[in-house]
Formats: sequence, C-alpha cells, structure tokens
Amino acid sequence: MFVFIRFTLAILICNIGFSHGDNAARIRSETGYMERDLISTDDDVDLSGLTSTALSANYIEKTGALSSAVVCVNEMDGFDKPRALPFYSGRGDGYDTKLECSAKCQAQGYLVSGRADHGQCWCAEELGYENSAVSDPILYNQYGINTACDCTNVDTADVGHDLVCVTVINVQADFVGCFSDDVPRSLPTFVDNGLSYFQCALECYAKHYQFFGRQFDKECWCGNGITHAVYGQLADTACNCDGNDIGFFKQCIYKIPDEKYTTNHIYLGCYTDENEDRALPTRLEDGDGSIEKCSEECNDNFYDLFGVQFDMECWCGRTNVDDPYKHGYSTGCDCDSLTNVGAFKYCLFAIGKPEPTTKPTYMPTISSMPSLSAAPTILPTKAPV
Repeated sequence: MFVFIRFTLAILICNIGFSHGDNAARIRSETGYMERDLISTDDDVDLSGLTSTALSANYIEKTGALSSAVVCVNEMDGFDKPRALPFYSGRGDGYDTKLECSAKCQAQGYLVSGRADHGQCWCAEELGYENSAVSDPILYNQYGINTACDCTNVDTADVGHDLVCVTVINVQADFVGCFSDDVPRSLPTFVDNGLSYFQCALECYAKHYQFFGRQFDKECWCGNGITHAVYGQLADTACNCDGNDIGFFKQCIYKIPDEKYTTNHIYLGCYTDENEDRALPTRLEDGDGSIEKCSEECNDNFYDLFGVQFDMECWCGRTNVDDPYKHGYSTGCDCDSLTNVGAFKYCLFAIGKPEPTTKPTYMPTISSMPSLSAAPTILPTKAPV
C-alpha cells in the first residue's frame, strides 16, 4: 500500500488571492514520515530562467510533478531572535531576479530561497535549522505570514523592511516502502552521500528516474523501479526514513506517481541476437550493469534504441538505420535481472517513441515489464559505498 507524501520546495510570493489559513506553517508527522502542509495553488510560475540542474525548465516540462505557490513571510522577530532564512547568498549581478536567487541557493545546497529588501538573496533548508536560542528548529516561516510585501514586483521593487518573498516548489511522490538492498543495487544509479529527502528527489527527477531511495547515512540512489523489490520488502518500521542512519542495506523508496511522470524509455520485448551480426551494432561498455545505465549512455550518445543482454552488456542502435528485430523474437529474457539477462537474447527498449522502418514478424504484447525473478542466492557482503 502506497503512502502519499506531499512535499514543497516552491515559490512563495504574496498577494495572489488565496486564503493562508492555519495550514500555511504547519509541519506534522503522519505514518512515521514527514508530510508538509503548505500554501498551494495551481497557478504556474515561469521558471524558464532557473539555471539549477535539478529545477531546469526542461525537467519541469518532462516530469509534470512540479507546481508552485507563493507567500510573504516575516524575516525577523526583533534583533534578539535568529533569522528565518539564515544563509546569506548575495546581491547585485547574478541575483537580479527571484529565479536567479533560487538558482544560487540550489547551487549552494539550499532548497528554500528568499528575496529580501534591496535585492538581497537569502537561503534556508525546508526542514529548518538548529539554533541554541530556541529548542525547536527555526523554519523559514517561523515568524508568520505577512501580506505587506510586494512580491508580484519583487524583481524590480524592494520587498519591504524585515520581509521576505520566499521561493518554494511543490513536488509529489508516493512512499513505496522499506526494502532490503544488496550488491548489485536494486536502484542502480548512485548520486551522493548525505542528501536530504528533497535533494535526493530533485537529483533523481532531474535524471528522469521515477524511483528514488535513501539508505545508510543518507545515500541517494535512483532507478526506474524495475528491480527495486528484488531483495524483498520489509516492514516500514525496519527503516528509519527520517534519521541520519536509515539502515544498513535497508532503503526507503519513493515513486513519482504515474500520472505525473513521463518515462524516457519503452520496453519493446525480448529478441534474439547473433555474435557475428548484431541487431544493435554499438556496444557501450560505460552503460554496462543496468537498464538505467544503458538507457542513459545510449541516449547521451544520440541513440534511440538500446538493449541489455548476457551479463548486463549495453548495446545501442538507431531507428530507420538498424533492424533490432532481424533475428526474430525470443523468450526467456530475464529483463529484471541484476546480473544476467540471457545469452544471445536481449531486452529491447526504445528511447522516446521511435518508428522503426522494419517491423518484426511477431511482436509480443507490450503491457509491462516481466515479473520479478527470484533474488540471487549468492550475494556479495559489502557495505554501502
């Protein structure tokens, strides 16, 4: 059963005609995982000028998982209290707009940005920061919502004394569950250590992956979910999803909802190959190891067909040039395998929606990936990287 997680990274700017209400600044915990109830709106905000990789306009267009909201907040509550947005990024050249400010904060690892008086750019983290002056974390909306600032003209006018127009972006993801992991990895693309839930989500979204997971000391892993359950699902309580130590070879996995996600590769079926006459002629060793890696490598080299075979070898081709069906349909491809698809048979995928000139004499029904096979019986014992 999926647990719906709604989180907000977004653009908060004031005076757009919606009711703030008590939910605007509430953070609560449900089912053991943080859910953020913040002001939201269906109004679109132009993010085309944002240069951050994770929040590029191309990414927003492809995933459809982002929407925006706006609000104005009080920056301080007297000179003896800590700032709501504590990290000063800069002003002047490169900080002329709210989008540039947001991109600067993203580049510095902060997921909340704010435009203050005289074009100053300040950053904060979604979950707040610790300060010795108070017992609870300081949140960016710590000192309340205000309607006095002119956020609609924030790029050309001063916001107002001790006021901030904060930029946040709404992203939707479902909590899939807590799963065991091992080597080879069930989500094969490693991003980095120490990433927050939001940072991991954005990194994986930007790479066009539908699934992302966090484990151990906040390691972030991405994948397309084909093998995410290969080592088995655990009770939700077996993973400390909000902790600094999530679990040893245990990971919390999340998924962009299908209606919000557009895949960049399509499964076409299982086909035969021959050693002296390859159906997909180009081998890219940098793509060996997983479907996700092969997809990314072939796409980066301007191929629109790819296949994995044998011990996860990666082969690429082009529609209207190569004939991926030339040796006929096959059976028994273990496409969800992490180690071996099968000898001289390959799982064929298309990147985008190609229209091959040569059609196979027999095409299987394309509805979904094959069901998961049994987990390997011999697994390496290696700590997470």
